[in-house]
Order: sequence, then structure tokens, then C-alpha cells
Amino acid sequence: MARAGVMDYTRDRILKCATELFSESGYKGVSMREISSAAGVSKASIYYHFPSKEDLYLSLIIRDMEQLLEELEAIAAEPEEPSLLLRRFVECYVDFSHKKGPVIKLAFRELAGVGERLHELLPVTVQRMQRSLKDILIRGNLGTGKPEMTAYAIFGMAHILTLHDIKEATWDGNDIPSFICNLIIGSNQQ
Repeated sequence: MARAGVMDYTRDRILKCATELFSESGYKGVSMREISSAAGVSKASIYYHFPSKEDLYLSLIIRDMEQLLEELEAIAAEPEEPSLLLRRFVECYVDFSHKKGPVIKLAFRELAGVGERLHELLPVTVQRMQRSLKDILIRGNLGTGKPEMTAYAIFGMAHILTLHDIKEATWDGNDIPSFICNLIIGSNQQ
């Protein structure tokens, strides 16, 4: 494997192991020694890729959230029927929540007060997601006439329905987008 490939592999391995550890124990509950042990690399190798524990933590969240933002913004920019875009938007968000549950849990921990740097970045992230969703809602005259509040409600529902343990629930991940979209579109027809 070429040196660049080894470096990418090492960085990805560190990020994967750190995601698992941080999502289980939180930022303060994980040491760099634990991450290096789980990843099978030296602490020096971690510090080569990430100058500090905080930089590693932020990298985990920012990497995946940026990918999600790009996907959501692309959906919102398409010239399709707004109700179809709303469904695709929610499906994308729910799918991300299912696949990246630990990353979302990390971001919520940040919102709860851990880490100042992410507090600066998360509002921008949320605003970008909300702006894309709000555009869809306005174009389709969907929701309650309050697109900003409706956007927050959609994100809240998606979080609650996807992040909580749904093993005992009678729905699956495919039911969640339909449920949310029917609530929003149905509220427009009353």
C-alpha cells in the first residue's frame, strides 16, 4: 500500500474507533490512550493526524454532517414537485440518522454544552439544513404556514423516531418518512 493509502487507512481507523468510543462514553469519558488502543495505533500517530482530542472529536462530527448537508441541499435544489422533495429530504435525513446514529448523538451532546468550537459550527449546520427544508415547504405551500417552525418540528420528529430504540416498535425505518410527510402535508389540507 502506498504511503498516502496507509495514512488514509490510519486516519479512517482512528475516526471509526473514536466515533464508537465517544458515542458510548462522551467526550470527557474517553482518553487518547483508549482511542489509540482501540485503533491499534500509537498516540503519536493520532496526534499526527489530529492536533488535539478536541480536533479529533470535531472532525468526526463535521465530516459526516457536511456530507449530509450537501445531500440535503442537492435534494432541495431539484425542480421536482415539493411534496416529493419533502419525502426525499426526510428519507435522506432518516437514513443518515440510522446509519450515523453515533455521530448524531455526539452532536446532541455538543448542543447540551460540551465544547465551545462546535457550538459555533452547529448553528450554521442547522441553519443550512433548515434553509433547504424551508425552501421546499414554501415552494409547495406545505405545513402550517410557519415553515421555520415546521422545519424544526420535522428535524425533532426525525431525531426522536430514529435515535430511540425502536427494536420493540411496530414500525421500521421506511415508515418514519411516510409518517412525518403525512403529518406535514396533511396539516396543509385542513
